[in-house]
Amino acid sequence: MLLVLTVYGLLALGLNLTLSPVTSDIDSKAALLPKEDPTSPEAKETMNGLLRDSRELLRIELAFMVPFFIISLYSLVTVVYSSAVTYHDKPLTLGAMLSDIKWAWKGPAITSLYIIAFTVAYLFVIVFSTTVSMLIIQGTAGIVLIAVVVLLTSLYYVYLTAVWMVSLVASVLEEDCYGMGAIKKARELTKGRNLQGFALVLIVSVVSLVVVALVNPKQVSGSMVQTVMAMFIGYLFKMFMFMVFTVFYYDCKKSSGEEVVVPGTKGYTMLLAGEAV
Repeated sequence: MLLVLTVYGLLALGLNLTLSPVTSDIDSKAALLPKEDPTSPEAKETMNGLLRDSRELLRIELAFMVPFFIISLYSLVTVVYSSAVTYHDKPLTLGAMLSDIKWAWKGPAITSLYIIAFTVAYLFVIVFSTTVSMLIIQGTAGIVLIAVVVLLTSLYYVYLTAVWMVSLVASVLEEDCYGMGAIKKARELTKGRNLQGFALVLIVSVVSLVVVALVNPKQVSGSMVQTVMAMFIGYLFKMFMFMVFTVFYYDCKKSSGEEVVVPGTKGYTMLLAGEAV
């Protein structure tokens, strides 16, 4: 796991080093626009430069997205598997873990893509609803409405995150459980325990934000190092959330009376919820 953390840190550093000159160029060109005549050749050249930089920014982010996704997927499978074995007080060996997780990447990969698609769609809904609210209602009433919309959609997103985390755990531990099937499974498991899942996501998220906020610019030389540290801390808290929701997944399984999935040395074994492990 230390190797994975090192690779993630190097990737985060590489991303920021690559993006830094592009974002600086965008900032400098954007600062020129208010000073230039919009119809002048200089303004058109500045706009063309901004478009080129924006395309370059998108290419860089897409190029780094793939290795970040692979690392996140590997971390998900490894952390969930290790947490499940520890939860059931089973001996954990490297050979057994590699034997079990070598086939377990497909489910969480598909489920992750579904979650990414749903997240993008949900963010679009939030932006669209707030924009419509701004256009329809002006003044103080409009500000209050926007605040209410943002608050409600943010709270609902916390609930969705809890369901999605359980679906990721299920896609690792259960065979033929992935994509929409895993998300539906997670919704069934968390029925009656939505508040607990909501609280888990909220607490971990707030704590992670507080820790990231403590990375004070006065204590760190340069905003790039600060950004890399924030990304690294966020990654560690994400791994911690995988551990927390593995335990939450098993608690939901037991409370619903379903079979409990226990990692074994040759594929996963199944135990009844009330059976001793």
